[in-house]
Amino acid sequence: MREKLTDNIWSRMTAAPGHRSRLRMYALASFCLAMSSTVGFAADRQLSAKKAKDGLIAAPTAGQRLSGKIHVWINIPDDQSTRFEVKLNGQDISDAFTQKRRKSSAPNGRTRTVQSDALTAHDGLRSGRNLVVARVLMAGKAPRREHLYFEWSQQPLLGASSVSAVQYPPAVGFVVPGPTKGGPVVKIGADGIQTSNCDTALQVLVLDRSELTQKDYQCFDDSASLKTYLAARTSAELVIVTTMEGRTAPAGLNTSAIGGNDYTATPATLSPYGYMIIGAGQTKAGQATENYYVETTVAAPFQYAPYLTGILLHDNNNYYAFHPSEMATFTVSPNDPSRSKSVVQINDQVYTNPHQSYGAGGFWLLTLDRFGLQPIDSNWSGGSVCVYGAKLNDGTCGQFYPTGSNDTSVAYPAMTALAAALTGANQSPRNLLVLTTVGTPLGYLPNKELGQAVAQLGASEYVLQKVISDSIQNTYTLISSSDDTFSKGLTGKAVFSTSVYSQQKQTGYVRGLLRRDRNSLFSPGTYAHESAQQVAQGKGRVFELEPLLWSQPVAWPLTDTPGHIAAYQQLSYQVINNVLTNPSGDHLYDVRYYYFGSQATKFGEYKLNKSDYPYPANANGFSQAEWTDALGQIGTELGYLGQVQSFLGPDWVGGIMSAGTTPMVLSMFQAAGDLAETELSASQAQVRVDTSAILNLAISGLELLGDFYDPASVLGDALTLASQTSAFGDDSQSLPGAEYAAIAEATALAGKAETFAVNVENGYNMMVQAIYCDWGKLSYIGQQVADTSSPWYQTSKTISPNLVAAFDTAAKKSTYLQALPTLIYKDAWLDQQATSPSQIGSWKLQECDGKTGKCEYKCTSYYATRSIPANVTRTYGTPNDSTTGDNTIHDLYVLSQPIKSQGSNFVSQVYPSDALMTLLTGSGPGDFNLSLDSLLSSSSLLKNQAGPMYSNDGAACYNIGGTKYIP
Repeated sequence: MREKLTDNIWSRMTAAPGHRSRLRMYALASFCLAMSSTVGFAADRQLSAKKAKDGLIAAPTAGQRLSGKIHVWINIPDDQSTRFEVKLNGQDISDAFTQKRRKSSAPNGRTRTVQSDALTAHDGLRSGRNLVVARVLMAGKAPRREHLYFEWSQQPLLGASSVSAVQYPPAVGFVVPGPTKGGPVVKIGADGIQTSNCDTALQVLVLDRSELTQKDYQCFDDSASLKTYLAARTSAELVIVTTMEGRTAPAGLNTSAIGGNDYTATPATLSPYGYMIIGAGQTKAGQATENYYVETTVAAPFQYAPYLTGILLHDNNNYYAFHPSEMATFTVSPNDPSRSKSVVQINDQVYTNPHQSYGAGGFWLLTLDRFGLQPIDSNWSGGSVCVYGAKLNDGTCGQFYPTGSNDTSVAYPAMTALAAALTGANQSPRNLLVLTTVGTPLGYLPNKELGQAVAQLGASEYVLQKVISDSIQNTYTLISSSDDTFSKGLTGKAVFSTSVYSQQKQTGYVRGLLRRDRNSLFSPGTYAHESAQQVAQGKGRVFELEPLLWSQPVAWPLTDTPGHIAAYQQLSYQVINNVLTNPSGDHLYDVRYYYFGSQATKFGEYKLNKSDYPYPANANGFSQAEWTDALGQIGTELGYLGQVQSFLGPDWVGGIMSAGTTPMVLSMFQAAGDLAETELSASQAQVRVDTSAILNLAISGLELLGDFYDPASVLGDALTLASQTSAFGDDSQSLPGAEYAAIAEATALAGKAETFAVNVENGYNMMVQAIYCDWGKLSYIGQQVADTSSPWYQTSKTISPNLVAAFDTAAKKSTYLQALPTLIYKDAWLDQQATSPSQIGSWKLQECDGKTGKCEYKCTSYYATRSIPANVTRTYGTPNDSTTGDNTIHDLYVLSQPIKSQGSNFVSQVYPSDALMTLLTGSGPGDFNLSLDSLLSSSSLLKNQAGPMYSNDGAACYNIGGTKYIP
């Protein structure tokens, strides 16, 4: 009976004139194929024998078409401790549920269905696709979250009419080609939006941010008119601005109203020429993605036509947000054993260090353009020694500096030359500097110029001193840029690795990913401190998840012929009705529509038995072979869906992302990924998936909260995310009392951690839709997680306690790093003729003669009267002669809290507690294992402060015990 009934339905549907032509596809074949039923057939209830448990959102149902006033129904546990939150297109409608409640008909009486008040456009409903997100929290249990899409219109739809003629999936490929005349302005999936041909400098295309339909197209020749136009755009509009072919951006360009930047005061050498941006109205400046080239200079000699390639992904406001697709892999291997040279590899291009002049060791500097990753001393032809595009440039690119020479007349000028090459007019923020060691890099104490140069780029100048060794060939690798976002010490973009930090498993060898930033320039992203031997043995970290997520979508199978499409549609209808109870809506003939959203788990759990789906007796439009193809393909897809859900869903990665599972969502720094990798390696060696990338995916999800902003911008606000029960553990005293008080005074803690955690969780769940909507991603991950020989495979499908503990520690670590400037300062005594803080004093008032007015001051060592813990102070040699490296002065540091009553006899300060210093620099379980040298570097997070002084004359004294009289 089941076969006969479905055959009849399909026959009537396909026979109806024009019905086949009105079946809607989801963004053509390259994306989730979504068909629309244009006939109002009731669901076949006999196909609903197998049902999964009820979901969190009772109504509407996925894909349902509604009009007028509507209600949302939520199934929640009948428990006094239950809290729930419901959002409609990002707008909180939880208060709409306070009045109307009723018991559900559930026989166990443990669930109630909560109905909202009547909702209208005022509550956030939009014509077209709408997004409902529900979240329920229960005491002692992990939170539950669901989201689904439905369609709505203000007025009832008649007959076969649909809300929108074309509907794109939640994740769709997006390309803006280079500037052209007459070509499409953008490509969305396989669709090109053709516009009129501007004869002006700039063209502007405005799209509806929910449906990606064109709203406006304008041409501009001057920046003032463009600025006015962009300021009038709303947050519901996606805005693309490009220069026309052969034209450059006009002077005074200002796109800050849509998330770009104001270039009116930018130096001419850095002002955009050819230009592109994708942003949204009413977006903070600097948060949109731009691409442009600038005037050529010696430091930045290349120009590339701007373009944009990426993914448009739905955010939690039901708006599309852009994410770049392009990534590159990098490896830096100093003294690589396989080549007996130092090696830098970018994708498949290999560079080795130039000839070691003077037969000495030293440093090799390779400078790359950050847009094309082309060495700035190369070109495309064979006329240059360094050829861009060659698979191997053996000793031909970059510059070698013989700083390791045992001849000071060679070594110190080389240090000065290297320092000059790293800084100033010799560099551009559009360059990526790769600095690594060759052989023994230093034989003498480095001069001050070199120390200051590496510190400006985000490394520790003091570690250079420790590179010198008679017994060990130490390494020192730095990847950075003069772009000031790189030089923020422990939280900047710079990558720093040295064998001096062997306690942190560093070797100078680093490998990872380069991502395009908001200016479309490559910056280091996820990376790992490893060794060449470790990677050669197949034990290196796997960098696949993140590049895969943002790669361009791959077409779904069975969209090649009308017969395959017809077979897919009928089989989809049968499968959907077997999995869901009384499904309705516009997507009953497209099972792929249900791979994302609240119903996805049901389909991932469903096991398709081919014998339950024989070839229909009254098949119309497809052959038995095409039906068999459809059965095999959908069966494979459902199997992959279940495998991917086991990996990314609530039982593993999704559970880790859940705010109720662990506070690891606060782990925003690269150190978090490194720590997790270290903690995992001992007990779960088979899990080699890039855990740091999973963190980065969570943080990348922040940009899906409805704003175009760089996830890195969240770092500066990390203090507000801390609370006693999240960032600092379950016990408010887990952070030493005095330090915790300092954080509490500086930040508003209440509720911030939970809000942030929820945002990351929501962003993550929206982001993984890019996988469920793409055959390429779904099939690859589905195969990998099921392959026992793959690094993606887990022996356990549940959240490992070791993994949770590692991420928990990482969360604390990242939060502490942001908290340090509030907790700790550096008493900085620079260029002092002393080797210990106790040798430095200030003038302390002893007594004054009432008759003469003369006062006696004594040179008193402040630190001599204090017990300075050894773990809060360091003394570094500082050469003051760049020619000889004469070590006669020192830099001295003492870690402390901010000084109180400076300049008085009552000056005081408190040193960090032993507990805090052990946590920061210790190597025990749960400790952060930070280097004190990196904390004290001039590029670190900590703020310098003048050391404590008994008087305000600003002069230190060294003759401890000596006296002077004033006047």
